[in-house]
Amino acid sequence: MKNVIKPIAYFRATKGHGIVWGEDCCCVDPVYDLDDDYDEQTVFSLPVYSSDVVESLKNRIKELEKEDEISDGTIKLCSTILAKIAITLKGEPMELARHGYHDLPELVAVLHLENELNKVQMEEMLTAMRRAVLALAFAAESSSAMRDDYNALSAAIDKVVAANKGESS
Repeated sequence: MKNVIKPIAYFRATKGHGIVWGEDCCCVDPVYDLDDDYDEQTVFSLPVYSSDVVESLKNRIKELEKEDEISDGTIKLCSTILAKIAITLKGEPMELARHGYHDLPELVAVLHLENELNKVQMEEMLTAMRRAVLALAFAAESSSAMRDDYNALSAAIDKVVAANKGESS
């Protein structure tokens, strides 16, 4: 349980008139609504704390203000990043409008699945091209014109495979 800061005394005060002076101006307990002299409109209690408690509270307030500034900075940074991600995925928003962020995880998941599907389709196309190259290789053994086609197609496939590996890593 956290330390509870207790007042050392209470001043009785009136709304708009300040502290009540006299023999009852300072008391150990606050004025409660069950007290005989309690009047909701005029009398209430002002807690009085020792100076070391006040200094401690001031220091804690400064710490909390610093934490608040750090939190504000983090929130601004995250919102800027999310805004850039939204613009990247959805395009520029219409004039005087902003993109929402609520659907970004779903949109990224869809794009990831589409990317995986494209990779599978690319592999299927490369497999078909390799089969065509093998067929050309057999045909190239008998014809020099086919051999040139085979070499060009083989080089093109190697280039596509190298580019595909560079993107996936």
